[in-house]
Amino acid sequence: MILGVNLNHDYAYCKIDGDNIYLLEMERHSRIRHHWNKESYTLAILDDLSVEELKNTETIYLNSPNMDQIEEKGGNLSSLKREYHYRGDYLTLDNNSGLSHGKLEVEGIEIDCTWVSHYHAHAASSFFTSSYDQADILCIDGGGDFGLGAWFYGDKTAINLKSRYLDCQLGLSYHEFSKNVFNVQGRGFYESKVMALAGFGKREKSANKFLKADSTLNDMSAYNKISVHDIAQFQHDFEQGIVDLILKDKKNDYLCCAGGCFLNVSLNRELVERGLYKGIWIPPYTSDMGIAIGCALYAYIDCKGELPPSTLLKNPYLGDHLSVSLEKIKSIIEKSGEEYELHT
Repeated sequence: MILGVNLNHDYAYCKIDGDNIYLLEMERHSRIRHHWNKESYTLAILDDLSVEELKNTETIYLNSPNMDQIEEKGGNLSSLKREYHYRGDYLTLDNNSGLSHGKLEVEGIEIDCTWVSHYHAHAASSFFTSSYDQADILCIDGGGDFGLGAWFYGDKTAINLKSRYLDCQLGLSYHEFSKNVFNVQGRGFYESKVMALAGFGKREKSANKFLKADSTLNDMSAYNKISVHDIAQFQHDFEQGIVDLILKDKKNDYLCCAGGCFLNVSLNRELVERGLYKGIWIPPYTSDMGIAIGCALYAYIDCKGELPPSTLLKNPYLGDHLSVSLEKIKSIIEKSGEEYELHT
């Protein structure tokens, strides 16, 4: 058994066991959007694994933006139920491989364990699940370890770092702009609402510019009121910023994308309509839940020297099997009065 874990918001693990790939994302169980609390920075998500399952685990690949804090705590990843301790190396900015190796100690068992850089894991979740042998890989979000995005070149089972985006703040600016539009303090994700509102605006009716040339956000206190036309203008400038990144480093005929910015449907449509690539792959788990999948695929290649069968990677339904019958589902839909067509 092979495990990949994302210790952050979108707390999740991916398990590859024989012919099965399974994703457990905690928000599906807790109903807490992006599931983000103290346990998300421990290995509590593995507490339900039996000792026998832990013994049969070949390796665990981990990602966390708080890796430096974990190092300060001596590698302590313990939950309330179990003690987990990592012993080994940690990632640094000059480690372009994006991997550092060690051991995880749990229940008297020692398991090979590896840290994966945030953007290497994002890149793996996209490129390794695509059908491309070679591709450009663009990762952009609100921030991870060592930057706010990265550009890679993918080649079969290898991902090669071209550049880290240490100063490009497109994703972070979108996040902060969204919070300002809704006057939100503290944590929260409101990007989807801004994306939706942009569709109601006409950017030519806006006289404002919110993004600076370096992709940072202007001082939002200077704007008394933000209209849907302003939001449409911001969306356009954000999309153009992403296109500019692509034009700078484009090398291959195909593009793989990952990171929260590619939950933006308008951006994705713009990339397709620009015709810059023969094909573009954006997986359904492009947000941080995909980090766990990327970690697990890195681990699989490390153990097996190849990717899992492609048929396993094409299905986005990587969770529990349905516990109710199709007849039960039909009866629920019929009671609602909705029309339906079910395919088995």
